[in-house]
Amino acid sequence: MCKVLKVSRSGYYKFLTRKPSATEEKRKVITFHAKVFHKRSKAIYRYRKVYDDFKAELPELLCSRETVRKVMHENRLFAWLVLEGVTNILSRIK
Repeated sequence: MCKVLKVSRSGYYKFLTRKPSATEEKRKVITFHAKVFHKRSKAIYRYRKVYDDFKAELPELLCSRETVRKVMHENRLFAWLVLEGVTNILSRIK
């Protein structure tokens, strides 16, 4: 398998046993809270409002608006009212 992936055996086994980095741990926390804030808003909030919730409720957790946007996109946390509006507009065009 190491030949197929073009990595050394020692590097592969080191990867398997390594601990998550501080960035990965922080991103897990941001993901968890983004899901909570998004669900609490009944899937109405987009990333800017979720970011405002982060600033208001978790000032000790430093993250950028762009990080919140990426996390929400990766976890498919969209504002469903906006998506419903788009489908309504598209159905009127046909």
